Amino acid sequence: MNAQTLLRDVESLPEEKQNEVADFIAFLRARQVRRKPVATEVARGTPSAFFGMWADREDMVDSSCWVRSLRQTDWHIHG
Repeated sequence: MNAQTLLRDVESLPEEKQNEVADFIAFLRARQVRRKPVATEVARGTPSAFFGMWADREDMVDSSCWVRSLRQTDWHIHG
């Protein structure tokens, strides 16, 4: 879909629906702005404050096993 087709489609809507489209676009932009800095930091190699905070934990060498063990203990799962 190109911009001209999209514009024509929006212009063909009643004003109330055009306002809803504008609100949705604002919503999408807000989500994009919030997510962008995190992706940029990771892409640039700038570590987060939490990056590697559990790197030295010997009980988390296999994270899947660790989570499974926690669930069995906390959720009283046997098997």
